[in-house]
Amino acid sequence: MEYLYKKHFLSAFKSLKTSEQFLVRETVHQIQDYHKTRQAAYGLRIKKLFQSSEGKVFEARPTIALRILWVEGEGIVSFVLLGSRDEVRRYLKSL
Repeated sequence: MEYLYKKHFLSAFKSLKTSEQFLVRETVHQIQDYHKTRQAAYGLRIKKLFQSSEGKVFEARPTIALRILWVEGEGIVSFVLLGSRDEVRRYLKSL
């Protein structure tokens, strides 16, 4: 499985506080483990939002206010968005 990080995801990550960056790193690591074992770690809140032509779109919540959005295609997982609930909704409407 190959993991890609989109530019918007990385710029949002850099703007976070150090403590939030740590939580995001831990969550991304747990997501990668989930794709290897197909079992989510306890407390990892993963939600499949829908399936598009690009692949399955998922969401995880490292904190109540922060969400990670990724697309799982054939052999590729693209982390596309890191932001609030409203930012995720706006992104999904733009698809």
